[in-house]
Amino acid sequence: MKQFLRDVQRGDVTVEDGKTLRDYITEYQTKAKNDQIHRFSAATGVDEEALRKFMQLHVTQVDINAFGRFDQLKDTVDWSVAKAYLERVEGEPVPMRKVRMKIDKTLRQFIFKDGFDIDD
Repeated sequence: MKQFLRDVQRGDVTVEDGKTLRDYITEYQTKAKNDQIHRFSAATGVDEEALRKFMQLHVTQVDINAFGRFDQLKDTVDWSVAKAYLERVEGEPVPMRKVRMKIDKTLRQFIFKDGFDIDD
């Protein structure tokens, strides 16, 4: 939302006939969410399309792995990318056995918080 307001103040928003302020806000929020998922996927190595589909399920902690869906999502992770991400974040080498645990935790947090901004 802050970025949207900055864009308006800078005059970077093009006004279109018939579009309401609500339309612009909704459009901006959708773009911001898409960018957030893209950055998370690129940084952690999880397949972006699989993550998008999974997030549309609106799972809970109780049913996150119903039908093995969460396990299938984790199977899409590029573990070398995930390892590199965690090592950047933690500033030290991370053994592969810990990479799997930490990505599991990070992925769950991202899903349950309906996304968050990630530094990549």
